[in-house]
Amino acid sequence: MQIVPRIQDVWTGDCWKAWVHFRSHNENLSMFVVDTDHGCGVITRGSQTLINQESQELTFENFDNNRKEWLNLISPRQFNQLFE
Repeated sequence: MQIVPRIQDVWTGDCWKAWVHFRSHNENLSMFVVDTDHGCGVITRGSQTLINQESQELTFENFDNNRKEWLNLISPRQFNQLFE
């Protein structure tokens, strides 16, 4: 879904690379992605443990292999529990 030039109906681009950059460089943010549809990213002020992505090239294969950690992926149920 990130192939350029675009040849598919659904296209998300490679914005996940910016997300990974912020997750690996900004301790003063709290970031997670709700695992729904194409994902819904939430960023607030706070704190987070930085991910160590530097040793891996930003390829989709590496992203797919590290998806849960790099996105700080949570389920819709976990998201709902944040507001209970």
